[in-house]
Amino acid sequence: MRTPVAILRGEAEVALSQQARSLEDYRESLGVLHQEAERLTHIVEDLFTLTRADAGQYPLQRRDFISMNLSANVCIQLERWRSQKRFSLNFEEASESPIHADESLLRRMLLNLLDNCD
Repeated sequence: MRTPVAILRGEAEVALSQQARSLEDYRESLGVLHQEAERLTHIVEDLFTLTRADAGQYPLQRRDFISMNLSANVCIQLERWRSQKRFSLNFEEASESPIHADESLLRRMLLNLLDNCD
């Protein structure tokens, strides 16, 4: 959560600085603010979901699925964040490993963990 908050603060400080800026610069800053606020909203919602699941208040939707598919999906999502992070993630296909779990919850957990890598 630190990264989106830091970006929000930085963009707001730049937009509120004494320097004259063009309308396009303000629009760009507002776009960044909106994007990071959306990202922060998703992080908070995911944390609430994971907290409810940990407390047994979230109905798990367990099913069989292939872990490789989940890994590939997480890598695609992380590719969007790659420019903002200082780590790399390599995905190598492995043998299909079926698991029985709540795929959505597991995806959220992995994305939250990897999003917090700084």
